[in-house]
Amino acid sequence: MTKTRVYLIDKPGAPQSSIRVGLVGIERKNPDYYRAVVMNHILGGSFKRLLLNLREQKGWTYGVSSFFETRRTPGPWAAGGEFVAAHTADSVAEILKEVKSLRDEPVSDKELQETKDELIKAFPARFATVSLAAQMANLAIYDLPDNELESYTKKLAAVTPADVHRMAGKYLNPEHMAIVVVGDQKSNEAPLRKIADLEIRDLDGNAPPAAAAAAK
Repeated sequence: MTKTRVYLIDKPGAPQSSIRVGLVGIERKNPDYYRAVVMNHILGGSFKRLLLNLREQKGWTYGVSSFFETRRTPGPWAAGGEFVAAHTADSVAEILKEVKSLRDEPVSDKELQETKDELIKAFPARFATVSLAAQMANLAIYDLPDNELESYTKKLAAVTPADVHRMAGKYLNPEHMAIVVVGDQKSNEAPLRKIADLEIRDLDGNAPPAAAAAAK
């Protein structure tokens, strides 16, 4: 994507809007994988920046998060959740603001250490019952080295504030994102157009006949 664009799918009278902000992310074998995981968790992990802002401070959502979906080839990075309809455009703007803040301002040693501790302490749970088989299968699926699981926590612990700043600048560009909003078009179209160029789409991703005709 060359420029951030909003795709609005109309759901007339919807009391809330479903929002996803995203772009192409990274593949699982990317050398930046662990640094990117930590960077993203600071932004959209449990009770991290997005949630503290949009739920705890503003009360516009019950839950908001972000994630890299890593695959053999680059998968998506996305952030979002379900938001009070009256604050749809505001919520999009706040997500983009938090992304920009992570890119522009250094993360504190305290916030980084708390994030790494959280990820490292959660790692052993991956080896419970069926999860163990899935972890072993991932080594083959993603062609990872045999010692990948042994070095997992060490690689997380090695991430520095400079790494976080570099990963945010490298992978999260608010000027080149796709923003998908499912919600009431009548009340949300005008404020969303103030954020970025906007296209109306149907549930299948196609432009409705009236919008397609207007674009010709």
